[in-house]
Amino acid sequence: MKKAKKVTRIAYSEDINQAKYDALNEIAKRCGTIRTEIWRSYGSIGGLGAKFRPVRDGWIAEGLIKNLPQRIWRATLSDSLDDIKANREAAKGKVVRHIFRNIDDKDKRKELLKKLKNDSVWINDSYLRRLMRQYWKHGKNHTFNQIVLEPGSYKCFSHNGKNYIEVISLKRGSRIAIPVGTNYSITGQIRLILREGQVEIHYAIDNSGERACGTIELGIDKGYTEAFVDSEGEFYGKGLGEVLSKESDSLKKKYQRRNKIKAVLEKLEQKNPKKAQNIRKNNLGRKKLNRRSRRHQAKVKTIVFTAVNQVVNKAKTVV
Repeated sequence: MKKAKKVTRIAYSEDINQAKYDALNEIAKRCGTIRTEIWRSYGSIGGLGAKFRPVRDGWIAEGLIKNLPQRIWRATLSDSLDDIKANREAAKGKVVRHIFRNIDDKDKRKELLKKLKNDSVWINDSYLRRLMRQYWKHGKNHTFNQIVLEPGSYKCFSHNGKNYIEVISLKRGSRIAIPVGTNYSITGQIRLILREGQVEIHYAIDNSGERACGTIELGIDKGYTEAFVDSEGEFYGKGLGEVLSKESDSLKKKYQRRNKIKAVLEKLEQKNPKKAQNIRKNNLGRKKLNRRSRRHQAKVKTIVFTAVNQVVNKAKTVV
C-alpha cells in the first residue's frame, strides 16, 4: 500500500463580518512585523545557525514579544525560519549549477558538492562561501496578510447547520469564529490568508492517491461546449461552454465601460487631480472583479473536476 502524502486544501470564509475581518487583519499585521524582524536578523549568512528552539527560548526569556499571544508568534517564528531555509536551499541550487558550469575536475566538483550539503562545512570554505554570498541574497519580508496557527490555537464546530472555525485572538480568553464553506474536518497546522475581505484557510490532508476506477479502455477528446466527450459518444461537463461564454460576454461589457471611465480619468489628471484620484479609488478598483473572478474559476473547476471523476469512474485506461 502506498504511503499517503500530504496535499494542501483551501477552505473559504462565508460572509465574515467586517469586525472579525479587521481583528484578524490586525493580528496578521503584527505577525508581518515579526516576520520582518526574523528575516532581518536571520535571513542571510549572519543568521545561518539560527534554530527554532534556541531563538524561541531566548525571546521568551527576554520577553521580546508583548503584543501577540505566544502561540501565534511561536508558529510565525517557526514558519519564517522554514521560509529562510527554503530560500537558502534555492540558492544552493544556483551554486550547484555554477559549479557544474565552471569546474571541470570531477573529483573537485564532487568534493564541493559534498561540502555544500552541510551548512557548518561550506561556511568555512572560502570559494563556496563567496558563491553563497553571490546567490543567496538577504531576504526581505513582504507578507503582512497571513496568520499561522498551531492545532491548539483553533477548533472547528457547527452551529445551526453552519460550520465554523474558531481561532485565537489578541484578547485573552476570547476567540474569533469564522464561518467556513467546507464540511471537511480541518486538523493540524493551518494558515489563514486574508484577501480583500475574505479569509482563506489553508490546511493539509493525507492523500493516498488510491481510488476505485472503471474497467474499460476509453478514448476522450476535450472540448468547449462540454469538458470531454468519450469514444462511446457520452458527454461530460455539460454546460461548460455556456458558463465560459457568459463570463466572457460579461467581462467584455465591463471592460468597455471601464475603458470609458479611464478615458475621462486621463483628461482629469491634469485639470482636476483630486477628482481623478476619487475616480481611480471608487470606480476603477479590482475588489469586485477579483471576487467575481474567483467565483467563476471555482465554478469552472467544479465542472471540470466532476467531469474528470466521471471519466475515471468509467475507464481504467484513457487514450
